[in-house]
Amino acid sequence: MMMTNEILFGKKLKENIGNLFLSSDKYENGLMVLISPFFSEPKLFDPQEIPANIFQLINLELDLDRKIILITDDTNYKEKDYIEDFFKKLDEENISRNLFLFAVNNLHSKLFIKKNYAILGSMNLTFSGINLNKEMAVKIYENKDLNSIKAYFGYLLIESEPLNENAKKLKKWLAKQKLSNYSKKWKIYDKINDEYK
Repeated sequence: MMMTNEILFGKKLKENIGNLFLSSDKYENGLMVLISPFFSEPKLFDPQEIPANIFQLINLELDLDRKIILITDDTNYKEKDYIEDFFKKLDEENISRNLFLFAVNNLHSKLFIKKNYAILGSMNLTFSGINLNKEMAVKIYENKDLNSIKAYFGYLLIESEPLNENAKKLKKWLAKQKLSNYSKKWKIYDKINDEYK
């Protein structure tokens, strides 16, 4: 059965962001991509509802041998100490794991991608973005739309600056794959998910 795109807001949006991390099927979702100009200081969800902070949630994903790519805005990364500290702490805790940290110029997009769907919305991956603000998003399943979103991710990745050793190695590997023209950018997600070791 083909899933159709759906609008998310309020409690349903919060549940879907939580499900990005809390999926129990190791193979269903593959590579996780988190694109946000701002990332939360550790707390992400209201502890009374989901008792985990973003470090715990990312570590749960990494424990399942999933790859995670985080992309943030380079100005925020350089000027907001808490974002730089957040990325450095993540990297220190996961130095030998499949965590890839990047920054890109003038990022305003908020986009979260898994293998079979993406969530494109207005919210940053912060406590206020998930819990307090009036935000909305679209959950995208349809192949044509999902491939366009994956192409945008490929474009961002090519334009981005690696912030940790894993990201530097991934960028070198990608350069050898010759996927930089637009018609091939949508393949970058699947190539990393399926082939990058």
